[in-house]
Amino acid sequence: MKRLEQYWKNFCQRLTNEGVNVHSLLFGHKDKIIFQESVEELDGDGLHRQFSISKSFTSMAIGLLEEEGKLRIEDRLIKYYPEYADLVSELFMPMTIRDLLAMETCHAYTTYKKDPSKPWVESFFITEGHHMPGSSFIYDTSASHVLGHLVEKLSGQKVLDYLRSKGLDKTGFSADAYFLEDPQGHVIAGSGLMARAEDIYIFTAILQQKGQYRGQQIFPEAYCEAAVAKQTD
Repeated sequence: MKRLEQYWKNFCQRLTNEGVNVHSLLFGHKDKIIFQESVEELDGDGLHRQFSISKSFTSMAIGLLEEEGKLRIEDRLIKYYPEYADLVSELFMPMTIRDLLAMETCHAYTTYKKDPSKPWVESFFITEGHHMPGSSFIYDTSASHVLGHLVEKLSGQKVLDYLRSKGLDKTGFSADAYFLEDPQGHVIAGSGLMARAEDIYIFTAILQQKGQYRGQQIFPEAYCEAAVAKQTD
């Protein structure tokens, strides 16, 4: 254990020496954190914007909805948004929930960034399609934003509340963690998670153990395996 501790100290010192901007470091095994360091700037409530790992939380909520039978990831997205059926482009129509999860949408950019003053969710539906969905990977945070809205639409709860109700609250995940929201009051499901480094450790430990944490099945095993497997180039 002393040798491992020395390796940890050497690693942290090397990051400092090389000027790597790391805010928090945690090292552990399964549900046990062994070593932990944070920069002084994270003192206080410890909540920190987690940016794009927010997408993974949203994805897991979709997996839980599928387990409940409230959706199938092979379903076309427009099935759940009939109000936009007359507004979407022809390229949009065949797009599935899986396409959004894999970021193989019909769009060439994050749609709400073109004009953030307009409704963010709606932008995804009314923006003209660029290419066939499922044909190529293009990083699109608006896809995750819409998935977060879909979670709210089908569960009646916002992403983190839904995850808590399905077992995340039993893991020690911070009670005061939350998602920032867009101007319309929907969670910024692609980049808005405010949480502690320990919360991210818990989430990744669950994934590492195929959805289990301390003997409890929190997330669907098959979905967790798919979530960490290669889905697209």
